[in-house]
Amino acid sequence: MGRSLSLAAYLAFKRDPVPVDTSHWTKRQNGTLIWIHIHEKSSQNAVVDLAKRLHHDDDALHFLITAPFDVFIEEVFIETTTLNVSSLKSANLFFDHWMPNIAIWVTGHLKPAFVYASGKRGIPQILLDATVDGFDGPAANNFTNFQTSLLGRFARVLAANEDAMAKLRKLGAIEDRLSLSGELNDSAPILSCDEIERDALADQLAGRSVWLVNSCVEQEIKMVISAHKRGMRSAHRMLMVIVTDDHELAERVQIATMNAGLETLRTTDMKDIDAFTQVFIADEPEDLGLWYRLATLTFVGGTLSGQALRNPFEAAALGSAILFGPDTGAFPQEFSRLEKAGAAKKIRNPVELGQAVERYISPDKAAEMAHAAWDESTKGAETTDFVKEVVFETLETSEAL
Repeated sequence: MGRSLSLAAYLAFKRDPVPVDTSHWTKRQNGTLIWIHIHEKSSQNAVVDLAKRLHHDDDALHFLITAPFDVFIEEVFIETTTLNVSSLKSANLFFDHWMPNIAIWVTGHLKPAFVYASGKRGIPQILLDATVDGFDGPAANNFTNFQTSLLGRFARVLAANEDAMAKLRKLGAIEDRLSLSGELNDSAPILSCDEIERDALADQLAGRSVWLVNSCVEQEIKMVISAHKRGMRSAHRMLMVIVTDDHELAERVQIATMNAGLETLRTTDMKDIDAFTQVFIADEPEDLGLWYRLATLTFVGGTLSGQALRNPFEAAALGSAILFGPDTGAFPQEFSRLEKAGAAKKIRNPVELGQAVERYISPDKAAEMAHAAWDESTKGAETTDFVKEVVFETLETSEAL
């Protein structure tokens, strides 16, 4: 793929205001390195999920995620670094050090010098989750050949939607490398459980309505007790399950529920759950997958107190309707997706939590939301699986594996 005159001019004259900072770069690990560049924070969770799934299938893979902002990821097989330079000199320094085996760009917002340098070095490139916005701006609007030249350097181009497909065709993407993949979204892993135990518990519960508070936090104990009491006005046999991995907090929760006049059991008494049990405190974190399967409704703990820790797609993937507060932590996009799909209901305060539990615990309401939750989580998983296949196929074609 040759350079357009506008791309050649860009590469010749583009300068960075400050030199690229290499002082925080770690040593490049041995093995296959997948470099992923994101432009927006909203892409981070989905990209990390993709990296985890790729690594699960091949634990020899390592990842470098870059962005024009600071990225913090705890996974040991993922390196991160800020990348806010755009010149060919900076691109060559970057590739000399990291030597990625494949380059993945997310949404668009391409750095032309990096795309060009990657192509010159024979590093295969994938553009995924490409959006219309990813190709807006002066270069896209005024220099069509500029964008055509860049797009021609990609082994695969995956559009997020039909509008993006049309835009990419207009910009000159090569047709047999262009695919409609759908939006890349975070789809939390399916939490496991003992199916025999699940069946036994389902028999014990005998069709009772169950709602779940995952990752309970201290500030919300009174809130969920009040919500449960309100819900029991309509569903007298309703069971509230509170999950926490903090045994000391579990003790305090038990004291609070018993003081509120609620018949309460703990994990060690699971076999004793009967029609009179009103609250069950699960203080073994491995039980969360079990209760997601049994609960009609899940309130994501921490979302009313600024301490949200759990991805709502954990519950969605296992068919639970979802309630959440305004404090969505690291998962604003995930909660927004589920809310738009009709799978989750946002509540603003403890009073609304009680109202929502009373309303959505009914079988028809909960089933409608749960179906939407499962459907939305399935769509995200299908896109991620497709992208995984494209990445592995590209690596194998380039003999990087």
